[in-house]
Amino acid sequence: MGKKYKGLGNALRRRLLMFCFGMALFIPSGSPLFAQDDTVGFWKITENGKEISPVTLNGEPCYLLETLSDSALMCIYYYTESPCAKCMCKLQVRDTNGAVLNTIERKGYGNNVPFSFPGKNLKGWLSGRNGRFYLYFSGRYDGWMPWVFLGEVKSGATQ
Repeated sequence: MGKKYKGLGNALRRRLLMFCFGMALFIPSGSPLFAQDDTVGFWKITENGKEISPVTLNGEPCYLLETLSDSALMCIYYYTESPCAKCMCKLQVRDTNGAVLNTIERKGYGNNVPFSFPGKNLKGWLSGRNGRFYLYFSGRYDGWMPWVFLGEVKSGATQ
């Protein structure tokens, strides 16, 4: 009795494999079943118009701010090979405990329009929170994507 069912299992596996292979040939590559992000994204963070190069601390990018005046301006730029004008994106600032300090949401994904934070906000976020905060990014096509960690921001004076 066991031999009869053993052969049936192999035949069923072959049919299932052929069915999957056949379906793969007939589903167009632009189908949502094959959706994938095939663009390359680039990040740039500036302080008062000057790009800040990240340093790697504990395997994570860290951005050191030189000045913390009320007139300072930190900008976070994101651009891709294929920007999406209709898509949404958001940037989130979190403290060392993971509490959300600020979220900016806007239309336009990967179009090199910066998220900007004035010096007043930066001073408030860096004082009393171990002198650091964290940046996260998310975009939305059909639904919000998981948060992407961009890096830690510290005051150069706290080093």
